[in-house]
Amino acid sequence: LLTGSHDTNKFGKERKQAVPHVGCDIVIRRGAWVATNAIILGPCEVGENAVVAAGSVVTKNVPPYHMVGGSPARLIRIIEPAGR
Repeated sequence: LLTGSHDTNKFGKERKQAVPHVGCDIVIRRGAWVATNAIILGPCEVGENAVVAAGSVVTKNVPPYHMVGGSPARLIRIIEPAGR
């Protein structure tokens, strides 16, 4: 999980210290599954019961009940919950 950024308009030591402290949150909802070596870049949300495939790079929100994979991550399939 990677969150944060640096101000590319700053240079030297000032660039290292110019890090935003809000607005880069990563939220992983209940039942979501993030597989091995996946990278989640904030800000984004992984929805309830979503699946992120191994080695994926997530750069935007993953809706609930969606399986994503690849670099950048894209829809593989929609997961149909039992009883729906």
